[in-house]
Amino acid sequence: MSTPGIHPASSERRSQATKARLRSACSGTFNHSTSRAYAEAQLILAEQRQFRLPDKKWREFCEALDAPPKDVPALRKLLTERGVFDA
Repeated sequence: MSTPGIHPASSERRSQATKARLRSACSGTFNHSTSRAYAEAQLILAEQRQFRLPDKKWREFCEALDAPPKDVPALRKLLTERGVFDA
C-alpha cells in the first residue's frame, strides 16, 4: 500500500520512520499554509471599509435597512422560550 502523495516505487524503499516524517512534514506544511491563508483573508476583510454600489442598489439597501423588521413566528418563539441551558 502506498502513502498518498508519495510515488509507490519510492514508498517501498523508505523506512516506516521516514514515511512518518514525510507525512508529518506534508501535513504541517498544509496546516501552516491553510492557517496563513485564513489569517490573510481575515486581514483583507477587516480592511474593507468601503463597499461601492450603484445608486439603485444603494437606495434598495437603505430601504431594506430602514424597513421595519419582519415578524418571524418561529424566531419569536425561539427567542422567548426558555433554553436548554437556562436554569
